[in-house]
Amino acid sequence: MQSEQRFWDKVAPKYEKSKIKDQAGYEETLTKIKSYLKAGDRVLEIGCGTGSTAILLADGVASFVGSDISGEMVAIANDKAREIDNLSFVRADTFDALSQHGEMDAVIGLNLFHLVPNAEAAFKAVHSALKPGALFISKTPCLASFWFPMRWLLNAMQWIGKAPFIGYFTEAELENMIRDAGFEMVETMTQSGTPARSFIVARKS
Repeated sequence: MQSEQRFWDKVAPKYEKSKIKDQAGYEETLTKIKSYLKAGDRVLEIGCGTGSTAILLADGVASFVGSDISGEMVAIANDKAREIDNLSFVRADTFDALSQHGEMDAVIGLNLFHLVPNAEAAFKAVHSALKPGALFISKTPCLASFWFPMRWLLNAMQWIGKAPFIGYFTEAELENMIRDAGFEMVETMTQSGTPARSFIVARKS
């Protein structure tokens, strides 16, 4: 876990300056998420990075907490959100953030779960952090179709500390993991691209 934190701390300044590759897809995701959030909601975003998405979503809810494993990412996020009263950022890994913020109305995880070593356990932790009937909103790259040389390259980069952990699963496997954690599907959508990303809204049953 410390190696993952060091990796993301190191890339935080570059990550903050990077541009969104699919602006239209990003805006579509934001619009969909906003349609599910209500003014009285308490929301937790795990893997929030430098907080750009949290800042755009926070004004529509009662309180919004963003968490990330990287202290450097969180420092940048807090600096950007100084004047937003209902928004805060904390450094915590996925499991710590979920255990520390229970009874949430919504948990959001975008472009995160392929980077979590135990995604199945993470989905169960999300389930525990939510109120009955509350929503889990996620968008996840499904990398199972990555051709072998690409996987070999990523594995080699991980070995020398130039890439984080990466998990490979299909859209069907992702949906099954979420269902097995105790959720019922509300909406599923595939956003095209390389790789394709699976947008899922699920309700705690």
